Amino acid sequence: MTGFPEFSTTKLRLYAVLRLSVVVSALALTQCSQSDEPIELVYPLAESVLLPGEEWQLVSGDYLYTDAPAVDKNGLVYFSDVTGFQTLRENADGSISVFDDNNGGSQGMMFGADGLLYTCSNREGKFITYAPDGSKADLYIDKTYPVIGNPNAEPEFCNDIVVTSWGDIYYTDRANRQVLIMRPGEEPEVVASGYRPNGIILSPDENVLYTTDSIDPRLWVFGINADGTLEDKGNVFDRVSTNIDLNGQQIAKNRPGTDGMTIDSEGRVYVSAFTGIHVYSPDGKVIGVIPRPGVFTSNLAFGGEDLAYLYSTGANKTFKRKMNAQGAPYFLRAAVESDSP
Repeated sequence: MTGFPEFSTTKLRLYAVLRLSVVVSALALTQCSQSDEPIELVYPLAESVLLPGEEWQLVSGDYLYTDAPAVDKNGLVYFSDVTGFQTLRENADGSISVFDDNNGGSQGMMFGADGLLYTCSNREGKFITYAPDGSKADLYIDKTYPVIGNPNAEPEFCNDIVVTSWGDIYYTDRANRQVLIMRPGEEPEVVASGYRPNGIILSPDENVLYTTDSIDPRLWVFGINADGTLEDKGNVFDRVSTNIDLNGQQIAKNRPGTDGMTIDSEGRVYVSAFTGIHVYSPDGKVIGVIPRPGVFTSNLAFGGEDLAYLYSTGANKTFKRKMNAQGAPYFLRAAVESDSP
């Protein structure tokens, strides 16, 4: 591993640049979202996973941009205040506490079977692990990279991660347009490339890996080989719906706005997009769309009591909604299997 300087004035400069860039994007979306005209959805409401009478509930607000929801073994949900450089936790009583006040602009987090919280410190160019008591350690130090095709963008390291029950980390690198695997104790290896990946998740049995595409309205589906490398299954999922006029904001033709993803215990895939949260069956058929709770949704995770709440991060606030579905965190399945005779 290479060394990396501590944040000081550098953090403040990066924070200012990142905050300004996100403010511009968020304001553009917010201004355009004031229209009362409904968003045109290509797909029907995903009624089968919704509970009658249940709506989105505010978890916490007064942020510029939240991301990276992650659930621990007790159902507590952690999320990143990206521009505030802090990691927050919703406690069992619904209160919010600061878990880390310097997370390096994390945009990807997930708990592992070892009980550690794995975090992609996107603006510091490294992976961090957190113990339950909040103590943290550098897992792997890399660097940030210029974004291909966008020289004015802030350099990035990784956008989102998923941790297998055996300790492999898959992560998306938007800057270099690739997906990588980092096996325990090894250097990262590129396992997919040639598109702009964003969100990433595994099937409940950990045999299939899914990623979103920031540019094209499709989902990428990969089989996982014994050595962790990926086999492209092709364009087998229904197309993500798009809209060139999103509440008055002009969107580039066929640009989906897909970002984070999550999975439930039945293998259904939940995908954030400009036109709402798409819900897919395991074979790639669209079940329907859940209206997003705010201006846009950056990422999703199941958590809370019985893992029955869908959490949504994004502009300004974090929300949750009780669902007719439950999450499927891999570390819980691994824990059950390890206790088996």
